[in-house]
Amino acid sequence: MTSKPYEIPDAADAVDVSNDPAVQTSVAVTRIVKGFAVPDGVLRVRVTDEKAKLCWRRIEAVRSTDTIDLTPNGQPQWMRNPIGRPRGVRSLHEEIAPSTALIGDLIRVKEAGMRSDPVILAAESTPESAEVLNQVMLAIAEEAASLRFERQEAERNGEDTSTFSMRRVAALKAIGDTWIKRKEQIQNQVIDLESLSFQELFRFISETFTRAMTAAGVRQELSDSVISQFAKLLDDDWKNEAKSRMKGDE
Repeated sequence: MTSKPYEIPDAADAVDVSNDPAVQTSVAVTRIVKGFAVPDGVLRVRVTDEKAKLCWRRIEAVRSTDTIDLTPNGQPQWMRNPIGRPRGVRSLHEEIAPSTALIGDLIRVKEAGMRSDPVILAAESTPESAEVLNQVMLAIAEEAASLRFERQEAERNGEDTSTFSMRRVAALKAIGDTWIKRKEQIQNQVIDLESLSFQELFRFISETFTRAMTAAGVRQELSDSVISQFAKLLDDDWKNEAKSRMKGDE
């Protein structure tokens, strides 16, 4: 039977059920959950928890407060295949405790560092922004500087430095490639003077300029003369100058 969409509660597996009578094992090593024999290869069973929320619970994590969600035929709904990581599910380190307290502390420090990483923050907050590439270049440059230090330390100790040199060269090449992409990104952001949208915008600006002269009391013939002279200035040289300024060349 095809199951309905499901969610796994965040803290579903946080309860110690080693002594929970809801999950039993017979002498024949047949797993029993809530009075039902668990078929071989089954990983989860569909239950309704104490908050009336449907979820797929791991067999060994079924709680005494859970109720097996039965089919119209009165049979439990089993799941044999591993599932992907749904939203809100705990990380691997939360599922499986670190081997030592020190390793657990180091994992928490690492996760905190990842949450404050500039590249991750830029990618999450403004994925379409050029700031992402900026932070990538800075991060690669930082790693390249670290490799330079490691190479110098190897030289000081009379050790082989070829590995550090090759890694640093690769990092520097990555910086160059990223810089080229950043340059292309900037160029692609330049306004297309030939586009219909820009022409409409420029027409609106010209109309606003004309209304401004009228509101300032400029005579009609003088206003027409100004607009005519203004139009004459909009030649190819003007377009090239405008493109150059938008690129920041001047």
